Amino acid sequence: MTSRGILSGTRVAESNAAPISPAILGTLLRLLDLLVVGTLGLGIFFLYNYGHAPEALSQYTATILVAMLIASALFQWTGVYAGEYLFSRRLNTDRMLSAWAMTCGVLLVIAFSLKITDFYSRVWTISWFVSSFAVLAIERVALAYLIGRLAREGRFAKRTVVLGAGELGQRLANHLNRSGDQHTRIIGFVDDRHDRVAPEAEGYEVLGDSEHLINLIRRNLVDQVIIALPWQAEERVQDLIRRLAMTPVTIRLAPDQVGFSLHEAAFAQVGGLPMLHVLDRPISDWSYVAKTVEDRVLASIALIFVAPLFAVIAAAIK
Repeated sequence: MTSRGILSGTRVAESNAAPISPAILGTLLRLLDLLVVGTLGLGIFFLYNYGHAPEALSQYTATILVAMLIASALFQWTGVYAGEYLFSRRLNTDRMLSAWAMTCGVLLVIAFSLKITDFYSRVWTISWFVSSFAVLAIERVALAYLIGRLAREGRFAKRTVVLGAGELGQRLANHLNRSGDQHTRIIGFVDDRHDRVAPEAEGYEVLGDSEHLINLIRRNLVDQVIIALPWQAEERVQDLIRRLAMTPVTIRLAPDQVGFSLHEAAFAQVGGLPMLHVLDRPISDWSYVAKTVEDRVLASIALIFVAPLFAVIAAAIK
């Protein structure tokens, strides 16, 4: 390995900690939310009810477990743990509190339907619902602060190397920097023509060639590689993908130059091939059916109103 490659690897190792997985974070938050609901329910029961109704512990525990199951389902359904919601820069408490309010409503409906409302203490019920509401809100405020701080430190971002330090790679790096994507952190470029490219591009170091990149991946210093080469270099791209596929890293292929002017477009499968989905037909599927029905209904109504006038005109002509 060249001295430049050794130095590059040392800098990468010193400045890039492994990212925190959003999936693991979401799982931990699920457990924390359920722990809050369950702990508050049991805690209030022991403080207020256990002294004079210890035999009711099993029924209250069963109710709390049912509430945790319902809350878990509603939290998931309302998107409380969705990535764009967790990592939003806004203070997001609306979905969580709405889901907990729905959970309380479902529990009340079940209790009324089974005619068991008299069994449960109203003080316990109100205290549990309100305290859970407040603690979940406080938890989300603290969570927003913690996630914001970790995001600013780049702890949720995949350590990303752009393979290709040419015009396409530099344009990609510039775009990612301007987009403010919290899940991607560029740590440098790699280019097999490293002896013919500048030591830096867009403010990032050119770390070395693809062999050095494979070494960095095996040392667990890179999480994602974005290949930023012109699509017409098909053989070169395929060769790089084959070599990188043997390493534990995410591989992505950057769009060609035209893709930057269509950055809001998505990819779709057509005949098993990925194609850039630019625009939909303006009116299709059910929209087309609805438009057709609407046109015919309006035309029929209009015909009813103008039919007498047509009859008068026809008679006058005759």
